[in-house]
Amino acid sequence: MRWRPGRRSADVEDRRSAGGGVGGGGLPFPIPLGRVGGGGIGTIVVLVIVYLLFVKGGDGGGFNVPDPTAAFPQVPQSGTGNGSVPKGPDPDSEEVDFVSFVLDDAQAFWRQQFQAAGKPYQRAKLVLFRNRVSSGCGLASSATGPFYCPLDQKVYIDLGFFDELTRRFQAPGDFAQAYVLAHEIGHHVQQELGIEQDVRSRSQDPGDANELSVRLELQADCLAGVWARSTYDRGILENGDLQEGLGAAAAVGDDRIQSQAQGRIDPENFTHGTSEQRAHWLQTGFDSGKLDSCDTFSGESSQQGGRHPMSDLFDFYPYAERFGVNRELPYAGRSREEILTELRTMASEEDAVWEDGKCSGTMYCGDRDHYGFLKEAFGLFAHQNALQRDMCPSATRFEGEIIAMALDLMHAGAAEGAEPAGMVTSGGSASIAQAVLAYREQGREARAIDRPNLVKPETGHPAFDKACHLFGIEMRRAEVDPETTLVRPETVAELIDDGT
Repeated sequence: MRWRPGRRSADVEDRRSAGGGVGGGGLPFPIPLGRVGGGGIGTIVVLVIVYLLFVKGGDGGGFNVPDPTAAFPQVPQSGTGNGSVPKGPDPDSEEVDFVSFVLDDAQAFWRQQFQAAGKPYQRAKLVLFRNRVSSGCGLASSATGPFYCPLDQKVYIDLGFFDELTRRFQAPGDFAQAYVLAHEIGHHVQQELGIEQDVRSRSQDPGDANELSVRLELQADCLAGVWARSTYDRGILENGDLQEGLGAAAAVGDDRIQSQAQGRIDPENFTHGTSEQRAHWLQTGFDSGKLDSCDTFSGESSQQGGRHPMSDLFDFYPYAERFGVNRELPYAGRSREEILTELRTMASEEDAVWEDGKCSGTMYCGDRDHYGFLKEAFGLFAHQNALQRDMCPSATRFEGEIIAMALDLMHAGAAEGAEPAGMVTSGGSASIAQAVLAYREQGREARAIDRPNLVKPETGHPAFDKACHLFGIEMRRAEVDPETTLVRPETVAELIDDGT
């Protein structure tokens, strides 16, 4: 891969000097995790994994949910066990620079993809350690292999794993190492999109847990491939690099690891997919370079296509199959007729949805004759920035009439000792924000509230959360019954005080 050493990522936490034995407060023996199966050579063990934290109100038993610390095989520990970084020059300096490069490049890519879809992206951290480490998911050893902990949104890796990848698994090369890290960042992308949480919630049935784990891991492989395609397009990959990644993906397949470890293959205990599946999905992501190609949750097997209930979250580019995706400004513009033909296709298909009675507040009119009037009326002002009111006084008239009619409908003239007023906003979220601001100001003036709070059911409109954050108001959320989605009035009452 083409990259330059010498730069350390701000998202890397180097804990190599803090490694070594666990103090007297730790458990004296490792605890194996349930049905992990082919997650490593032999039995995958960790010192502690606080799985109760992964499920609200856990039942206290071991959960057969995907093990977040078993994405790659375990690595036999070596060395003295003190885990400290040698004084003087760091022998792993170039490897640290390399993982910094991969981490920053991958996260810059995903941040760009999220921004294009209008979604926030919270960067993950990469923790380097030796021998043992404490994570948000509990204590783990180097034997666990690289892993991502969704509770603290950090990737953990002992750089010694890369040596094992080369020697034991015969998967050498810098892109083989980059694939490992990109796979873990793929898990962070799943976390950011809510996919990991959805899979966890559906993994309570032990019969489904391993299958869901396989699909989740294969999707992370595919996401690694999507990023890899971007490095190819930018000239970072060299000849043979992709083959290194595919070799690494195949090397950590459940079937190959089980065959090496126990001389037989047990598909019921697969948790990450076969060698063929892992290489297939890495290649799929690379070939398409598109997030929507990574739906591993549909179909009878993990290699079939289709749609998954969470697809709308990571399907950033609808219509990509028919119209492609514009990721950069074209060298030459397209014809008007070509653009209009594409837009007419989308509009006609989307406009038909309301006729099935499956929309609520999305389509505002079913009168097709009225559409023509709307097009002409809006078209007259489409080129204006109506905020420039000295040049666009028609917008002020437009808003003034809306406010006047709304005040009349609510009999505002009957109010005593008040001056009715109004404001036109761009949508529901802005309307909620204005209402919250109005109540905050009213609370200050009429009730001398200097530390206001707002109480709402946890399923309430997120615009209330945004408004509270913007205007310095404490948000208090009342839990709802997960079965009925109803909130208990008593719960709300307990949250109300003089500052509400």
